[in-house]
Amino acid sequence: MEESALNQIIRVKDRLSKKQRVLCEYIVLNYNQVITMSVAELAKNAGVGTTTVMRLIKELNYESYQEFKKALVEDTIIRTTEIYSNMKQSLLAHPKNEKNTLTTIMQMLNRIASDLMGSVNTQQFEKSVQMLLDAEHIFLLGFRSSYAVAKYFEDSVHIFSRKVMQLSDTQEYLYDYILHMKPTDVLFVISEWPCTQKTVDFAYLCHKNGIPIVLVTNTLLSPMAKYADATISTNVVSSRAGRLPSMLVIEALVQELGRRTAPQSIEMLDSLQTVLTENQIVLYHDKDINN
Repeated sequence: MEESALNQIIRVKDRLSKKQRVLCEYIVLNYNQVITMSVAELAKNAGVGTTTVMRLIKELNYESYQEFKKALVEDTIIRTTEIYSNMKQSLLAHPKNEKNTLTTIMQMLNRIASDLMGSVNTQQFEKSVQMLLDAEHIFLLGFRSSYAVAKYFEDSVHIFSRKVMQLSDTQEYLYDYILHMKPTDVLFVISEWPCTQKTVDFAYLCHKNGIPIVLVTNTLLSPMAKYADATISTNVVSSRAGRLPSMLVIEALVQELGRRTAPQSIEMLDSLQTVLTENQIVLYHDKDINN
């Protein structure tokens, strides 16, 4: 079995120079964050120079820093397969003397948004949008931690499109739907690591039957990536941010689908607004309240 990146570092660090040992210790203690850092960011955070970082990469026999980060991502996934490990990490992360949780999460959201602009492949995003637009029906699937994200997409898009079919609520009858799916449809899977076996199995069956697949995930190492025709990966495997990265991608997809289907989408939104207002479903002023 090939030695993991972290085990490599632990094995060799004691025979390295002082600065490289400092770097090794930082990586081992902060590998969850290192997978999102550039060479310069890692060097700055570890208190060493960029030359030290590249010397370590060479010492570990990696061709490039990107190759090292890919190996580290694989190692990170293996070490974070426990479903609620990220949630536990977030609950234990803030001592009482630290800044409040709201501030921490908002700062994290800013970093995630910045990272997404680099990690989300714009070609894959464009391909995903076009596939969803061209689909006769969009069969939407997201279980467990991805369920809320799938529901958000459905709730947002159904206002101006009636072709979304939610499969996330129908686990017992999931395979019945395969009888109605055609190559002119799209299976839209939202699945973060660790994914469910049922999601993988259903994606494989759809792929086998020639149903195009769009996948939103948090790592290209997802077992479903090999079945997908378009994959948008947030590349945020081990983060205290929960569903935020995927939600940002979904919000971008919703807005782009709405923009591309204008003016019909705008007209439907206006019509809905009129119905809600005339029937006092939503209230805008205190005087509208009956009691």
